[in-house]
Amino acid sequence: QTNNVKQEVSPSTSPPHASSSESTPNTTPKKANNSLILFFRKFYSLAVVRMNDLCTRLGLIDEELKRKIWTCLEYSVMHQTQLMRDRHLDQILMCAVYVICRVSNTATNQVERTFADIMKCYRQRPLADSHVYRSVLINRGNEEESPERGDLINFYNKVYVKCMQTFALRFTGKHRDECSLSPLPAGRAGRAGRSPGGQRVSERHQLYVKPLTTPPNHQHHLTYRFSRSPAKDLHAINNMVSCEVGGIKRAVEGSDVVVKRARYTAAGVARKLQGLVSDRQAV
Repeated sequence: QTNNVKQEVSPSTSPPHASSSESTPNTTPKKANNSLILFFRKFYSLAVVRMNDLCTRLGLIDEELKRKIWTCLEYSVMHQTQLMRDRHLDQILMCAVYVICRVSNTATNQVERTFADIMKCYRQRPLADSHVYRSVLINRGNEEESPERGDLINFYNKVYVKCMQTFALRFTGKHRDECSLSPLPAGRAGRAGRSPGGQRVSERHQLYVKPLTTPPNHQHHLTYRFSRSPAKDLHAINNMVSCEVGGIKRAVEGSDVVVKRARYTAAGVARKLQGLVSDRQAV
């Protein structure tokens, strides 16, 4: 007589229908969204360009000081994200410049700048808006209360210092040499700094914009000051760029000789064509 033997399944034995992919967790990190990468790339590029421009206007040329400002700005964006919510990048940048210049100021290295100095240089930037430093979000409020807003100094004292004071103090005292500095991003900012022509603003015309470091020494120039000059000065510049009949200087390859190629307006071309037709009819 044969005894019936029941087959026992060990708890450690997996069922035959279970696949290996279900038992092994997927540890492959997800790829970041391309749109998000592009956004932060543009954000970093814009931030370093504006920081370099503001430091140049303030006379802050020390590279180590710029790296401290950039490290402080980067920390506020990465670890104090609430500072950026509903606020302007330039507001956080100006606060970073102020606090780093203040903690880095010594008797032998006078780099401290006041908020008045910073805002004065900020107003000199192209397309600068005073609303950026005059109306800064202080408190978002709630459904019953409207948001509280104030100037940049109020924002610094009431909000920025509470979030960044501990980090900023790492650049002072005995911990000064222990604080690692972030490298300045390379790319468009570095190329713009080395380009003698500045930033090109038009693909159709050879027009470049760069900070005015020294006044022009020649007499024949056109100047337009935003919110100050009359409209006729701007019209004169536009006419010079788009409608002027003149010559375009171009150097001959392999030599230092500069030749001029005539450029005509539509009316000038029409007159020449009419003259050519008249000559042919006379023949």
